[in-house]
Amino acid sequence: MPRKTARERALEDLEALCLSRVSSVLQEAENTTTLALQESSGSFLPLLADSAADSAQLVLSGLDALDVARRQRYLIQRNPVWRPSDSLWDRLQGYKAAQAFVRFRSAVRMEVGAFHALASVLKAFPTYQQSRGGPAAVELQLAVALYRLGHSLSVPEISAHAGCAQGSVVNYTRKFVEALCSIEEDLIPWASEEEKREAQDWVEIQSGVKEWRNGWCMVDGSHIPLAWRPGSGYDDDFINRKGTFSLNTQFVCLPTSLRIISYVVGPRGRVADSTVYAESPIARAPSLYLQRNEFIWADLGYPLSRHIVKPYGHGASQRSKDIRKFNYWHSHVRIRAEHAIAFIKGRFGCLRALRGFVSSEAMEMRAQDVVVACIAAHNLAMSWDDAARYSLYVEDGLGEKLGLDLSNWWQPSPERRREQQNAWLRREAAEDRRRRRAEERERTFSQRRIDKRRRHGGRKLRERMHMALVVCHGFDWRDTTRASRMKEMTKKEYEVYLAKQEKAARKRARDARRRQAARAAARAPPASSDR
Repeated sequence: MPRKTARERALEDLEALCLSRVSSVLQEAENTTTLALQESSGSFLPLLADSAADSAQLVLSGLDALDVARRQRYLIQRNPVWRPSDSLWDRLQGYKAAQAFVRFRSAVRMEVGAFHALASVLKAFPTYQQSRGGPAAVELQLAVALYRLGHSLSVPEISAHAGCAQGSVVNYTRKFVEALCSIEEDLIPWASEEEKREAQDWVEIQSGVKEWRNGWCMVDGSHIPLAWRPGSGYDDDFINRKGTFSLNTQFVCLPTSLRIISYVVGPRGRVADSTVYAESPIARAPSLYLQRNEFIWADLGYPLSRHIVKPYGHGASQRSKDIRKFNYWHSHVRIRAEHAIAFIKGRFGCLRALRGFVSSEAMEMRAQDVVVACIAAHNLAMSWDDAARYSLYVEDGLGEKLGLDLSNWWQPSPERRREQQNAWLRREAAEDRRRRRAEERERTFSQRRIDKRRRHGGRKLRERMHMALVVCHGFDWRDTTRASRMKEMTKKEYEVYLAKQEKAARKRARDARRRQAARAAARAPPASSDR
């Protein structure tokens, strides 16, 4: 049950006092009437009337005090808090009138068009349509929420800069987060077919390998540090490999626009990236998001599978020039996932140090909602950002060559919507077939064999991409073979490995023959001795 505030307790005490006074006045009036009936001379009536009038006046003063207390917010004298004469929204309007768009973006972390588009989206929510008490303008509430999430300041500092009460800062942020989390499916959708084609063209141009265009998106994990140590005695679960408290997240992004098309928010800091990926919708239903032969570029923290191309290990890269060359070109494409994470963390400073004391599961869910709201707002704001194209497009001229159109992706045309719906229907049918095959394998094979087949499929996919890279660029194989690369070894290391395997096989054969001979000797009848 929620605790009562000091104001609520004071009002309850005042109401009880007023009720007791009314009760005493009524009792006194009853006694006065009884005495008046019993006293025939009437000598006490003036005194009784004066006493009743005094009691009634005391009751009226108490009721007046209760009415004033209910209408006033503060019951005691308080020192006025300094606030700027103009609100944050007033300053933003001044920036816009003076065409100081850099200052506008620095305050709310997005362009003017994105800000007004987000405000128009929020106006449709009932929480922003309340008329009781004259609520603040939607633009002011949005500006305060974005200022808080973008700068990661304390509530008193935000209140001083924005020109509103501290409670308003908390309420504006809460309403903003709840509203965006309710429409996150619309603001964080999977890539459309047009976006996919643009991403495929980008990958082919960057790598120079046609076969690599099937890997048109990238995945990477990132920790969201917590500003304070979590409570409730389970803080060890939040400690990551760097020794800090954090939430682990995963982002799947497009290389062209850096837009986040899928995410996982919720695992705690100690959870590995491979475990986070296992909880993602792509890992659970890969054919629902990826067509046949399509895959995702990932780093070493992710498992081998038929839908992920990860680099070779660091040790193998240091020992082999062939492997090191593949890792270089792999990182040349996958680095866009790092750029996407830097982009969103640069926009919202709260993702670099998330404020809020995580003392319960409810507070943990609230922290996760803040991250989701930042992703949704970031995706919407990118449509108005020239920075979304990144300096790479300007330097290499890829923006003009690809003809990218990042405007209004979240409001697709009817043709694009039909194309996307047809693609989803095809992928849903493919996912149903994949799930039936997976269920059949689970009934036929053991989990160990299923995992082995999955890892082998991932190595074969990486080998195909490696072969395509060498053929397209005209490289020469120097120190590896196909069999050695499947084991992440050089040619010499693989020869030593085969020799050891052969030696171990001969030893197992000798041991088997010895055991067989021992069992045969044990089954043979004992020799009879002549006396």
